Amino acid sequence: MQIMNLSKHGLLATTNGKVYKGEILELHVKLVVYSKPIRVTAKVARITGVQTASGMGMEFIKIGESDREKLSSSTYINRLLLLEKQFAMSRAR
Repeated sequence: MQIMNLSKHGLLATTNGKVYKGEILELHVKLVVYSKPIRVTAKVARITGVQTASGMGMEFIKIGESDREKLSSSTYINRLLLLEKQFAMSRAR
């Protein structure tokens, strides 16, 4: 999976795996400027499909305030550096 756009409220990513609209996922987002990944619970709000990959818009539904602040301050830095942001995904329990 690859993050295409990131904000303090959600993200847009591409994936080759199957995800479903309304699905709740636990994400570990690694940002360039922080050593520890940010943990969030997100809901798949939108799916767009193409032949080889799907895009998904996700809304953060559970995130710590300090992690939200990290996202707010680091999003601009990450865009400037043009570095790839990856995340691990697992089904929320």
